[in-house]
Amino acid sequence: MSCPTVKYCLCFINLKLAGILLGVIDILWRSAHIYLILKSNGNISVDSIFGFYKNEYASISGYTIVAHCICIPISVLWLIGIFTQIPALMVPSLVVSFISFFLLAFLSSLFWFTAFEDRRRLMVIVFICFCIAAFCFHLWIVQLSLYKSLKSADIDRIDQRNRYELRVLDGI
Repeated sequence: MSCPTVKYCLCFINLKLAGILLGVIDILWRSAHIYLILKSNGNISVDSIFGFYKNEYASISGYTIVAHCICIPISVLWLIGIFTQIPALMVPSLVVSFISFFLLAFLSSLFWFTAFEDRRRLMVIVFICFCIAAFCFHLWIVQLSLYKSLKSADIDRIDQRNRYELRVLDGI
């Protein structure tokens, strides 16, 4: 069974432009997030929001920084793959996006099961998380569609080169 593909992002944005925007926004967002974590230097009080203690927040911040430092070069590879039309460079970003989507869907389902205690507030959060997950799935389909279109264009270029070489060899 093949995954669905789309011709446009959000029904009107060209796939290549959408892919470039996704890569640039991802790099900017991750860089800004790293900057904010390093600037806060552990001074953020998240006890009332998430119930974490400062040590737990520091370890989560460390994991977040490491994840962003891994994902920024992957996003750069994504952009290089688009500009050079080498689809193999885009595969790591597809994998990271797919894992991120499933992680978001998993966390949304966890919220769903805990939403029965305080129904009103958490049901709104669950609804928002599912909407974000659906949007992230659409963006992943856009990435996959761009990858498939560049891959088919790459295969067409290879076929044209092979036909040209056969014509040259037939002429000898």
